[in-house]
Amino acid sequence: MDYKDWIANRADELALEKYGKDFYDLSGELQVEVYNQAMEEYKDHYADMIDAAYDRAVEARLFHKG
Repeated sequence: MDYKDWIANRADELALEKYGKDFYDLSGELQVEVYNQAMEEYKDHYADMIDAAYDRAVEARLFHKG
């Protein structure tokens, strides 16, 4: 799943969670708000994935020294 799909799916989820409506049933202003929140969550999600990959690389390097 690419980032656009991830954000779109999350925006759909947020619209249902926050407003009980499908994303496209929201007003234009609410669509922008929900989409922006989904983009911010994607940034956090991706940063977490990068941090986890870095931590795995550090651990692998520490355990393979010797």
